[in-house]
Amino acid sequence: MDIAIATRHVVRPGLVIAGFVLIAANLRPPITSVGPLVGDIRADTGMSSAAAGLLTTLPLLAFAGVSPWAAPIARRILDRYLLTDDQWDQQEAKRKPPAPVATPTNTE
Repeated sequence: MDIAIATRHVVRPGLVIAGFVLIAANLRPPITSVGPLVGDIRADTGMSSAAAGLLTTLPLLAFAGVSPWAAPIARRILDRYLLTDDQWDQQEAKRKPPAPVATPTNTE
């Protein structure tokens, strides 16, 4: 019978930061290169000015729509990998609302 044993991976903060920087550097050019090329895109596709404006606005709208959730998701993911099991359990206990306390009632 095989038994799976969960092990915790060692997270190196410098390596994580370097990974984020490399990912950000690779994602930036496709988003920022549309603006200077809008004239060529319009000429090649026959796109209207309104559609071209929408094309350059879509990345901004996407960032604005996702940004409220980015920090909480990142915090939760990083907490799980950077905290010990005991610290994680304490954080989870803080996130849960306290159990309601039963109060005695007078039935007189």
